[in-house]
Amino acid sequence: MVRTINRVINSRLGTRQMTFTSPNELIAAGGVAGNYQAWGSSSLFGSNTNATREKDLFTIFSELREEEHGVPVDLNAMNTDRLTIQSANMEMNFRNEDQVHAQNVIVYTVVPKFDTFPSGYTALLHDAFANGFNATESINGKPKLNAANWGVSPFDNKKFCGEFTVIGSRQYQLSPGESATFSYAHRRPKQLTYRRIGNANYTRGNFVGFLYRLQPIGMVPAVQVTSNMRVQWRKTYQVKRIEDNESSATAL
Repeated sequence: MVRTINRVINSRLGTRQMTFTSPNELIAAGGVAGNYQAWGSSSLFGSNTNATREKDLFTIFSELREEEHGVPVDLNAMNTDRLTIQSANMEMNFRNEDQVHAQNVIVYTVVPKFDTFPSGYTALLHDAFANGFNATESINGKPKLNAANWGVSPFDNKKFCGEFTVIGSRQYQLSPGESATFSYAHRRPKQLTYRRIGNANYTRGNFVGFLYRLQPIGMVPAVQVTSNMRVQWRKTYQVKRIEDNESSATAL
């Protein structure tokens, strides 16, 4: 599925507002047995150039440089670029599209333990979580867990927990047609260098991931195959490019 990112840039006293929005995304859980859970994710301060929804910092750096110089981005020149992010906000809206069954939603907020390109992981955070089970050995001949197993959480994934720390969680139970909004705000100014964020998908001290789990409640096997949740998110950054003649504190 192609996901569209809409970017809005406004200038105000040298600070620009950059907004990233997603289309409405429909995620299905349940399965034939009625006991399969589904996962999705989004993030703030992502620098993953392979994933549109997780490359915010790369997009911010490149657009500010192109806006200033009016030429295509030179990645080598960007290595010396610095910027300040005054604040960052995330809002994710969940709407239960199932007209019969309630759904549980839990959002885990995670941060990386070190700068990393997770080996063997595909582009998105929830893929990193799901693929982490592939590195887990079976115990006493029992089948390996996977992300779709009912009740599985990030704490069941040894590889994922070796690379990320869960710093919080928020749970919602949505009746048919009901909606809920998860929000996260970063208020402390953060100074960044492209040299740092250009060398990892997830940088420690910057990246904040939001991994969400969806579970339909009370589904009858073979009667209803899936239960749908509609998810949409909006991310807003207040940013300012640091000029070469400006002094700054240590940048991350």
